[in-house]
Amino acid sequence: MAIRAGIPLSITTYTLPHEMEMYMEDVLTAFLQEMEQPQMIEYLKYCLNELITNAKKANTKRIYFKEKKLKYF
Repeated sequence: MAIRAGIPLSITTYTLPHEMEMYMEDVLTAFLQEMEQPQMIEYLKYCLNELITNAKKANTKRIYFKEKKLKYF
């Protein structure tokens, strides 16, 4: 409904279980199908998964540095 109404969609999560990753892929798929761009689904799913992986790594490093009381930039 958000896609049809042109309402921005925001997903906030503090943990990222596999089910949430699958949900995000489903939202992306629905959006692209609604926009009549199904050829982009696999490419953008790959990009989404890369972003998720990078975010997980960055958060893990941030926590590690914080616990060790190290400076990070």
